[in-house]
Amino acid sequence: MPVSSARGTVGPPMSRCDFIALSYSPWSEKARWALDHHRVDYREIEHVPMLGAPLLRARLHRPIGRVTVPALVDRGTVYGDSLEIAKHAERIGQGEPMFPEEMHDAIATWNARSETILDAGRALLVQKVPRSTEAMQEALPAQFPAAVRPHLLFMAKMGVRFLEVKYGAADRDAKTERKRISKSLEALRDVLTGPESYVLGRFTHADVVMAVSLQVVRPVSNRWLPLGDATRAAWEEPELADRFADLLEWRDWVYDRHR
Repeated sequence: MPVSSARGTVGPPMSRCDFIALSYSPWSEKARWALDHHRVDYREIEHVPMLGAPLLRARLHRPIGRVTVPALVDRGTVYGDSLEIAKHAERIGQGEPMFPEEMHDAIATWNARSETILDAGRALLVQKVPRSTEAMQEALPAQFPAAVRPHLLFMAKMGVRFLEVKYGAADRDAKTERKRISKSLEALRDVLTGPESYVLGRFTHADVVMAVSLQVVRPVSNRWLPLGDATRAAWEEPELADRFADLLEWRDWVYDRHR
């Protein structure tokens, strides 16, 4: 049986699948949730942005072009984004279906809204992290001891710059990005009938993607996605958190009931 942890279910050394992820990434969390829900046996491998790119290319057999995580490698076949991974988990796993046949199109629509929210939130985050020395230190790979992190800020700055270029985040208008988040969250609010309800009337992957998306408004409890204090502060958008407090309450209910 897989061993449960706060960041997901980590399989034994000979697990069926390798799940390459960022422990704190909402995209990785969307895929991880599906893998855990369907009790898929997997081994989680932590990706290191920028420094880990050559190894990621090797693992995914993609010497050229853009490579991102999460990615799942199942017996040589690569599944390259969170939605693809979630659908594959449903095919090979167990448990209650999260992609009912009649809801595929609706789930795809909600996943697109989730991607909009997370893309905007990532742009805001990349702009905010350089303003916090503590957040920059927390962004360094886990293997670096706390005592040496203040001396490695140059590496953290390189990493942030790498993300700015990769995602075109540096020049994006913060006000515009917050409006993009708000529009999609208003759509979520319109379909929920209360703090204990579902996007499509029953628990599906639509609830997963929208619950995870609220990470960019206010991070979920460290019980589910551990973050350093400075990183947690950088993720949070206080005005949006106040405006969508009801949705944060809903998100916490979905996590407590289904994660």
